[in-house]
Amino acid sequence: MFEVIDAGFQFKVQNRRDWLFRNVNFSIANGEVVALMGPSGSGKTTLLNGLAGIGRLSEGKSVLDGIQISRLPKRKVREHLRDSVSIVFQDHLLIPGLNLLENAELSWALSGKPKGISPKTVLDSLAIGTERNSLPEEVSGGQAQRAAIARALASGPKLLFADEPTGSLDEENAHRAFGEIKNWCGSQGGHGLIVTHDPGIAKLCDRIVRLDGGTING
Repeated sequence: MFEVIDAGFQFKVQNRRDWLFRNVNFSIANGEVVALMGPSGSGKTTLLNGLAGIGRLSEGKSVLDGIQISRLPKRKVREHLRDSVSIVFQDHLLIPGLNLLENAELSWALSGKPKGISPKTVLDSLAIGTERNSLPEEVSGGQAQRAAIARALASGPKLLFADEPTGSLDEENAHRAFGEIKNWCGSQGGHGLIVTHDPGIAKLCDRIVRLDGGTING
């Protein structure tokens, strides 16, 4: 079980502090993929980063199988990102100088055990196997984004955060990519939190939660 408990984020505006969001509570069961929707500027990416531990919440916490991950020391965050948590960013953030297969294999190797999907298999499933030897700068933005999804899945995470993972993909490839995420979650008993503006992708998720007006609805 993944739980978000009383999460909040405060920011400073001139001489006062305002809440971007507060009292955010929801959970994700094993095998469930949840869509996080909301207007631009509502704090979806800030919330996702805070829950993953790469950003900081002002209050509240996120808990994965009894372990609080939102306020771990940096060293422990790195361990969780290696062993239990994967993130797909809006910008693919592939490593320059490594080809698509090597990017996926690096994540798979660093996880310490071959528990994820074979990097070659997931690249093929995302229809970019023929580009496996290409560098990130040699492929399209959509192909690079699919490679980033492959990298995240190859490590076999317990928890996947994805920030607009299909935003640069056409409809066919978006559905293909989401299908791989859903298959991973169902077969591995993982937890998925997908930030998206695409209502078509959101409807394919098990559930939709909305961040609007500073709190969660749904």
